[in-house]
This record gives sequence, structure tokens and C-alpha cells, in this order.
Amino acid sequence: MLEWLWEFVTKVLISVVVKGVVAWIGEHPYLFGVVVICVGALIFGVVTVDRRLSKAKIALAGTCDAGHAIVTHCRRERTHDIVSYTSTHFIDANFDGHVTRVYRIRAVKDVHFIEVRLGVFDVAPAVGHLSDLKFKVEAPPGALYRHAYVQSLNEARKKRVAIFFLPSIEPGDEREMIITYIWPRMFAGLKGSPLRSKLSRTPEMLKEVFAYDLTDSTRPIRNVDFQICAHPKVGSLKADIVGGNPPNSRLEQHSLVDPVRNDVTYKGWRWIHENAEPRVYELDVRRKK
Repeated sequence: MLEWLWEFVTKVLISVVVKGVVAWIGEHPYLFGVVVICVGALIFGVVTVDRRLSKAKIALAGTCDAGHAIVTHCRRERTHDIVSYTSTHFIDANFDGHVTRVYRIRAVKDVHFIEVRLGVFDVAPAVGHLSDLKFKVEAPPGALYRHAYVQSLNEARKKRVAIFFLPSIEPGDEREMIITYIWPRMFAGLKGSPLRSKLSRTPEMLKEVFAYDLTDSTRPIRNVDFQICAHPKVGSLKADIVGGNPPNSRLEQHSLVDPVRNDVTYKGWRWIHENAEPRVYELDVRRKK
């Protein structure tokens, strides 16, 4: 009985709608023509944009394949030492990550390029392209050299970039480069779940692991400086060294001024090393809500 009634009501409604549309077309034929043209143009535009995006994705994939082939073919031995390295992570109020890396390298052999890696954990959102990260490679002010780069890997949460030195670095010479990017919601792992916070009776401790890969250097690195600071709205951070504190290093509380607005002080931690061995360094950073 209910199925029959529902079918009857549906047919009546469709009939009323169709009759109304036909009547409206009869009264406004020119306006109907305009609507048809607009809808057709919209469909054509969507199809055209989709085709262009598909071509752009194919071109990007080809560029990454070429970059990966160059890196694989040329990087058969280590060509440089890292003289100093500074990595600064600003954790914004919305948990975006503003990252600055400063490398100073010395050539052991002719250095035409180095490859750098960017990545996040699965809790952070995927990013399609380097342009979405506002990725930049710059030389210090007044430098007589510049850089160019080719992306060599483009996965959802992992990127690799081959950065070329123009001109190349001759043995014994040093060169500095500054890398900056912003990964949206990079530190979502520190944000946590509002529902879990309400249900839990104990303060929620949220965690991110910061890993720094310095294995490209052939010798110990003179100065290494890791800085992690958070916006006041994020809350306080606690940092622990994974694997024990290496010699000639210290972990201390630290603060930095917002580099964009210069009106907010970010607080966190600083891990400083002298003559650091070329290896992977890890910090376990937790946030207390």
C-alpha cells in the first residue's frame, strides 16, 4: 500500500514539474535559450579545464621521471660536505608548517646539484604540487650565484627536488642556499581529536616526530641547529631526543618572533650540535592540550 502511494505521489510531482517547465519555456523562449547556452558553455569549460589538467599532470610526471633519471645516473658517489645546517619549523595556529632550511656546503668534487627531500606523516593532508607549498630556493642577499630546480619525486606526502647550482661548485668552494615552503596542516598530528579530548579525563598528549637526514655529508658537520616553535594558540611543547643525546649537543627551550607579521612570539625548542656526525637525527615532540 505504501509503495503504491509513494509511486503515485512521485508521478504527480514529476507531472507538475514538467508542465511547469514547459509553460515557463512557452512564456520565456529567449530566456530559455540563454540558459541553454550558459549551461553548454559551463559543460564545455569544465571538460576543457579537465583536459588541460590531465595534460599538466602528464607533463609533471614526465618532468619528475626525467629528474629522477638524472639524479640516479649522476649521484654515484658523495660530492660534498655539509659545513652548517639550520632547520626552522614554525607551527602556526592552524597547524600549518612554515619551514626554512639553510644549507652551507663545501664541494669535495665538482657539485652540479644536490637532492633534498620533503615529507609529512599520513595525518597531514596530501599536496599535489610544489607550487601548492610555495616552495622556493634562494641564495643569500648579494650572492653572485643562483639556483634552479627540477622535481624528481612527486607523491602525495613525499617530494624530492634536485637543486642545481649555477654555476657549479668547484672543489674546495662553499655555497649557501635557503629553502622555504609552507605545508598546509603539516602538524595535524599535534591537533588531536576534539571528541577524544571531551571524553578523556586526562590531558591529551599529541605527538610528532621530527627527522633530520644529514647523511649526504662526507665529514662531521661543524654547526647544526634544529628549531621548532609553536604559535601561542597551539599550546606548550615538550621535546625528547630519540636515541640519546649525541656528544657536543644541547637541547634547550627557545622562542622566535613570527617571521611574517613580527607581532607574535612562537615558543618551543632548539637542538644545537657541534661537529655532528652525518646521520639521521630525531626529536619526539609532544603537545599538551
